Amino acid sequence: MKRNLYSLVLALLIMSCEITTESQKPKILPEPKQEIIYSPKEELVIIEDKDEGEDLQKPTLKDFSGIENYQYKILTSLISKYGNFDFSKKERDYEFHRYNAAECRIFIQSNTNDKKIIQVTIFHLGNNETYLNYSKDICQK
Repeated sequence: MKRNLYSLVLALLIMSCEITTESQKPKILPEPKQEIIYSPKEELVIIEDKDEGEDLQKPTLKDFSGIENYQYKILTSLISKYGNFDFSKKERDYEFHRYNAAECRIFIQSNTNDKKIIQVTIFHLGNNETYLNYSKDICQK
């Protein structure tokens, strides 16, 4: 009995070694390249300072007043009033869009099927606060 058990264990050991030997070399995957996925487009206006004679660049700030009233409306009505988004990401069920407004970011979430806006969020980058209504004064600070 013991002899049969030893021979069984020995046979299993030999077979397991034969089964796990590699017949092909594993494929070596190249390392991913670093790519820039998104770079924001800033609209710049050149203002000439007559006292110093230097050119100053100040970004133009769109007035997004009333953007919070577009919740539950069609996305194209928002685009027709405020222009194209600075960033967009489309998923299977939802779309996420963003407007850059100086120190604030306006995030819009919409449904992919019917293009209706679900949520409008106004976020201030400096103090990490969200606002219910857009204010140009708060976002310029």
